Amino acid sequence: FFSSRRRHTRSSTVRGLGDVYKRQIDISGGELNIGGQIRRMDNTEEGVLIYNQSGGSVILGEGTPCTNTRGVFEILNTGSSFTHTGGSFTIAGMPVNPLVPAFYFDPETVNLTTGTTITFGNSDTPANQSLGIYASKNLKNITVNGTSGNSPKVFIQTASLTLDENLTIGAGTEFDANGLQLNIKGNFINNGTFTHSNNLTVFNGIVNQEISGASETTFYRLTKSTSNTLTLQNNIKIDDDLRIEAGIFANYFSEATVLGDVYNVATNTWSGIGDGIIFAGNVQQMITGSGTYGKLTINNHY
Repeated sequence: FFSSRRRHTRSSTVRGLGDVYKRQIDISGGELNIGGQIRRMDNTEEGVLIYNQSGGSVILGEGTPCTNTRGVFEILNTGSSFTHTGGSFTIAGMPVNPLVPAFYFDPETVNLTTGTTITFGNSDTPANQSLGIYASKNLKNITVNGTSGNSPKVFIQTASLTLDENLTIGAGTEFDANGLQLNIKGNFINNGTFTHSNNLTVFNGIVNQEISGASETTFYRLTKSTSNTLTLQNNIKIDDDLRIEAGIFANYFSEATVLGDVYNVATNTWSGIGDGIIFAGNVQQMITGSGTYGKLTINNHY
């Protein structure tokens, strides 16, 4: 169901599938710009969407989304599927005082290829936008775009979020973990604001990972759980505990300031510059595990 205005090219098709509650959208090129929402109707929880995008540009919520009781993009229920193998997908805005996530992602089947990205915000995003994400299945990449200059905020809603690739927080934007677990298998790029709200962030990729960006990130709890290398490209702060469970935690030229405990059964490396892992809590802190360290600095005021 489409709400509000829409514009699409010949490379975009919308088809009924013999059921008033079932629709298929195919995008292979061009632009599909929907000022409102792709969502279920107001009076039912039914609705099946088969979404296929191999190219083109899709922009949702750039006008005035109609209802705050439905997401800007919803895909759920048995029989639904989401395939994204190319092209851009952007959620630009949300109704005032939303009661549900802007992006409600619970398809029965998913097919995402490397590099595909869900972008929140664009140059037309209005002020005071707070866009929720509910994703029961893994996504590849999320980008929060601040080119509007209106400081959009994106937050995890209801359940944990897992990204198979990267999280990019643009300048002038905020990403709020909302106290929910965030799992990242790629890179964490923060040029804006990351708000942890007392959550756990887990780096669990197969290939090497980085924490980078222009902003210094504060995590609450941070766990590195896989056998790859996680490299700090700038300083970070951890308000509670750090766990290094496998692989290499590399703060070559950057420092990790920890206010809680550190558990390490793997390897921490240090380049010889800076203070390495800094213990800076105001309570007693513990070091446990059989791992190795590059450099530890004690600045505890307990």
